[in-house]
Amino acid sequence: MFFRNLTLFRFPESTARSLKKLDAALEDQRLRPCGPMELATQGFVSPFGRDSEVLTHQIGAFTLVTIGGEERLLPSVVVNEELSARLKKVAEKEGRRIGAKERKRLKDDVISELLPRAFIRPSRLSAYLDAEQGWLVVDTASRKAAEDAVSQLREAIGRFPAVPAAITPRSGRRDSRASRLVFSL
Repeated sequence: MFFRNLTLFRFPESTARSLKKLDAALEDQRLRPCGPMELATQGFVSPFGRDSEVLTHQIGAFTLVTIGGEERLLPSVVVNEELSARLKKVAEKEGRRIGAKERKRLKDDVISELLPRAFIRPSRLSAYLDAEQGWLVVDTASRKAAEDAVSQLREAIGRFPAVPAAITPRSGRRDSRASRLVFSL
């Protein structure tokens, strides 16, 4: 497995000491299957694939972790089509116009009926921690996905004061586009 995109974060040396207990901390945050009425779940999975139970891979000061997710796919087109059919049926049967409150209630009913049958899309996001130098490297170009990965680590460890790596342009003034360092290969 190769990282294709890198989003870098720095963390202090004091945090590096708490990473020694990372395996135990991640165990409580293991990915669980998406329930029938849940839109999404997120947690840690094995970097070695589905057949392995180990949540980290450590070589020296480097620790590889993988954050997994499951998201239910329920397109709004499907919900709106079913809602439209139900609204039409009620309007024909009762001969009246449907109000906003009843329309919202019907839409909620449609979603609650279709959600358990929706497809589940799995996702994986790899990251490694360099405890010696204080780097967290996330394999994504998306700032939101990288921040979500840091939040997952914070939730598991308890305290993880990582900040995005910043670069300063040669002119000495800070450019808003340079607030983080992202490499794409």
